Amino acid sequence: LAVYPEPSAVQTVLAGQRMRNRTGDHASRIMGEGIEFAGVAEYHVGDSQRRINWSASSRRGRLYVTKFATERAVDLVLLLDALSDVGPRTKSSLDASVRGALGLAQSYLAHHDRVGIVALGGILRWLGPDVGVRQHYRIAEQVMTVRLDASYVDPDLARVPRSALPPGALVVYFSPLLDDRAVEAARDIRERGHPI
Repeated sequence: LAVYPEPSAVQTVLAGQRMRNRTGDHASRIMGEGIEFAGVAEYHVGDSQRRINWSASSRRGRLYVTKFATERAVDLVLLLDALSDVGPRTKSSLDASVRGALGLAQSYLAHHDRVGIVALGGILRWLGPDVGVRQHYRIAEQVMTVRLDASYVDPDLARVPRSALPPGALVVYFSPLLDDRAVEAARDIRERGHPI
């Protein structure tokens, strides 16, 4: 019998500025084939005639087309700090991090995004980003093993494989930032070019 923690409710889903070139649910800044309105532009040879915006064209005296934003997918990596844990036993910072991470994972996976997890602690644990219901349960099992380990070993993010922290991935960091090693890890992630 496996009992998973109750995930926190998530209202909004953030999209990074650099999204992967995969079809998804988030409107990107790149114009193309999609359903999200992005603007009106002058007609050029090769534009679809079905996209002609007749009201704008009649007002301006030239042909204009409606442009749409392409929908892209997001790679999300959840970074959990298990280096310090403060607060009462059932409402500690690590418990809040676990619930928040599961809530975000559930929400992003529902939008067909890839989600992975990296846990900093005595033992460095990770799970590469993937999609689907199976990934949600894999993340839940990974989160259940995160605990405050008594260790003086510095977490070395250089040991995290590239597949666990893909380039351009959006990183959400759950940490009380009480340990200098946790602050250093956040700086290292930012220097690698990840929005955090």
